[in-house]
Amino acid sequence: FEYFESFETLRVLILPHVHRVSQLTCAVCLEDFRTKDELGVLPCQHAFHKRCLVKWLEVRCSCPLCNNPVSDALGQTHSTNLLDELL
Repeated sequence: FEYFESFETLRVLILPHVHRVSQLTCAVCLEDFRTKDELGVLPCQHAFHKRCLVKWLEVRCSCPLCNNPVSDALGQTHSTNLLDELL
């Protein structure tokens, strides 16, 4: 994976090969991941399309799969800036 650290616990991945991701489908849009998709990975290690994660985090600050709060893992200051970092 090629990845960029957004914060200590949030990463944005660029998929070179789909088979390297444990989950094959984005739980937000229900579309399969494809090669070269940009994925956002939350502290709980769940991955989503970056664009889907941005839309989700505009409404809720928790993981779409396990509902773990992103703000607890990142701290309130970092979670406030999370959307700015992903955009």
